[in-house]
Amino acid sequence: MTDKFTLYIDGAASGNPGPAGIGGVIIKNGEEVKTYSQAIGEATNNIAEYQALIKGLNELVGLGALDIEVFSDSELLVKQMKGEYKVKSENLAGLKKEARQLMESFNDTSITHIPRAKNKTADGLACEAIKEKRTGGSRKKTVHSNRITFISDFGQGDGWTGICKAVIKDINPDADIIDIAHDIPVFDIRKGAFVLATAVQYVKAAAHMAVVDPGVGGQRRPVIIRTVNGSLFVGPDNGLLLPAAERDGGVDKAVSISNPAYILDEGLATFNARDVFAPVSAHITKGIGLDEFGEAIDTGTLTPGPWGDARMSSQGWEAEVIDVDRFGTARLNIQSHDAGKIGLEIDKKSGLILSSRTEDISFKRTFGDVSPGEPVMLIDSSGFLSIAINMGSAADKLGLYVGMRLHLMTS
Repeated sequence: MTDKFTLYIDGAASGNPGPAGIGGVIIKNGEEVKTYSQAIGEATNNIAEYQALIKGLNELVGLGALDIEVFSDSELLVKQMKGEYKVKSENLAGLKKEARQLMESFNDTSITHIPRAKNKTADGLACEAIKEKRTGGSRKKTVHSNRITFISDFGQGDGWTGICKAVIKDINPDADIIDIAHDIPVFDIRKGAFVLATAVQYVKAAAHMAVVDPGVGGQRRPVIIRTVNGSLFVGPDNGLLLPAAERDGGVDKAVSISNPAYILDEGLATFNARDVFAPVSAHITKGIGLDEFGEAIDTGTLTPGPWGDARMSSQGWEAEVIDVDRFGTARLNIQSHDAGKIGLEIDKKSGLILSSRTEDISFKRTFGDVSPGEPVMLIDSSGFLSIAINMGSAADKLGLYVGMRLHLMTS
């Protein structure tokens, strides 16, 4: 019986072009046998996708594979490899030719497009390659065993924030608590999830505690989520934690917090932040293992985040405004490493379809690349594709708001 090999690939570029990385996962007869993660210097996203494919095919040749199936979340790559789309770029044409020749060296081959949600491991490996290149590997190695980050919608006027921090300090006086934000609009899970997701890659901690919890004391579970990269997120299972976990390599394991040894005796159903999440976060900094806090749960049952991925439609890429910041800049559900996949290129314009009108907006590196008062698309500090006005508010001028759906037409 011939062994069956499956290859999952992804390429990512921070900017288009920009620092790029590739990643892949090889599975043999249902078991993972190899992964790769490699920085490839400055490149476009499309070049990175082809480099990821070529790397994976060469690895399969070395493993003696004969029957292979390849999965990619780049619809462009898959359709070009199948001959459904033409390749205009000479650089891409050469890479396609190399990939085609490698594909022809196997007995049986297929290449299939899959949603990004089903390609998380390869995606994480490609993104990690970029991060490792930028930091020389130091970011991943940095450990802050006493550090806890704290995000909430508590504000500062009622004492809730300070009480939670006091509970942590009572358990671990050496705890280093970093307040990311406590002015999240009340009950706004989406804003809390966005702030947490954009902070996690820059603040390494033993535990990330997040509490925006309109369902406190109800059916939603108190959980700890561990990511592939080893981060721990503590909070309610209401969609608040998952976007950050997915940006940190994806979910590795989750437990439902239930062990009374790590919950305050006088705990009330209305203040889980004080009675559950704060003491659990503190005990994590004391070295208590994940399994001690409760039973493992099926990670597939975790509540999804407040937004999904952009998707292709007859009008182009259908995206959603997932955040508007205090400057009126609107962030879309398209991350930096996906910019090239949807056809964005620096200095080129794309059509933004807003209700009954279309705005032609250039994709640039920064706000000042356009004149004051002019609109611009860019990857801002959040790592998401953003629509902004230089020295102005895109929300006000273009009528953008959280939850708004729009279409992006790229050439």
